[in-house]
Amino acid sequence: METSAADITPYNKYNGVTDLREELLELIAELKANKKRKIADPSALCTAAFSLTNFLLAVVQLKLVPASFLQIVAPQALFYGGAVQFVYGLVCCFTNNMFGVMVYPSFGAFWIALGFLITMEGERVYVFGGNEGNHALGFLLVGWLIYSIFLWIATFTHHVAAVGAFTSLVIMLILYILADFGVIHSTIPGGIFGLSLSGFGWYIALAVLVNDNCGCTVFPLGTFNRIPFLDRTGKMFRSR
Repeated sequence: METSAADITPYNKYNGVTDLREELLELIAELKANKKRKIADPSALCTAAFSLTNFLLAVVQLKLVPASFLQIVAPQALFYGGAVQFVYGLVCCFTNNMFGVMVYPSFGAFWIALGFLITMEGERVYVFGGNEGNHALGFLLVGWLIYSIFLWIATFTHHVAAVGAFTSLVIMLILYILADFGVIHSTIPGGIFGLSLSGFGWYIALAVLVNDNCGCTVFPLGTFNRIPFLDRTGKMFRSR
């Protein structure tokens, strides 16, 4: 039975076009969403890698384990805290995360260098006598302290958790430097702030991961508008 033109109602005639239009609009919206974010944010992985490696080192500095435990820290520093953080930190170039580019590859390289030094010392390739090794490490940490202060200032344009993490980092480095130069005679104070740093880092990694998967804020990172001093400081840096 043939269908005449009279049998084609306006609904039958245009319904297919309407459905196609809706499908095209949905496809365009999906393409726009994918275009805005072509690759995953690597900050959670990089922060977790740093936090775990730093936690292991802090445990040694707190003297909760024997010094030989450093041989376990070395491979973690070379691969997880070092190589993983360095490589995936470079991905921040493609996510337009300038802060991540400055932080993750830099500290990834730091952990690789530290893991290499621990390994070489364990193999007796590098042998420092007396306080020579401590002083050399102290000067190394002075350089990283200066760089960390730069990053600490930048955290005031981000969130409270980042400020807490880098405040712990700066204090930890200061205490380690004082211990290396013999001003204080224990690495335990530095180790305490090392645990604080790892705690902040793990929380940031958790928040970024869960909030991204849920599409909403489950674990808040803290905004500056509830802390007057931080709010004014953040606005001052953002206005420049």
